Amino acid sequence: MGGIKKIKRNSPDLAKILINKMLENHDIDYDYVMANQHIDGKVWCSHYEWTQEQSDNYKDWWMDFFRNNVSPKMSKTQLKKEWSWFDLMYGLRIKEE
Repeated sequence: MGGIKKIKRNSPDLAKILINKMLENHDIDYDYVMANQHIDGKVWCSHYEWTQEQSDNYKDWWMDFFRNNVSPKMSKTQLKKEWSWFDLMYGLRIKEE
């Protein structure tokens, strides 16, 4: 009988889950940034920052989450391409050290 229900790749719930995880350290969520797409004159994903290490850890989480929770399954090459698009569209700015 069916196991855990997978999230469809084109589901709006998927973006919400991924962005909420990304914003955990900023005490805001998907709903906040969708309601406030520009903050201090910048698009929200350029306004908020994280370290390279946080970005790398998030990428690892993202890849694992996609592999285990999203359908249809994708090859490693497809996952990397999907990650590149997601990071380009929503990735937070890396703090300059």
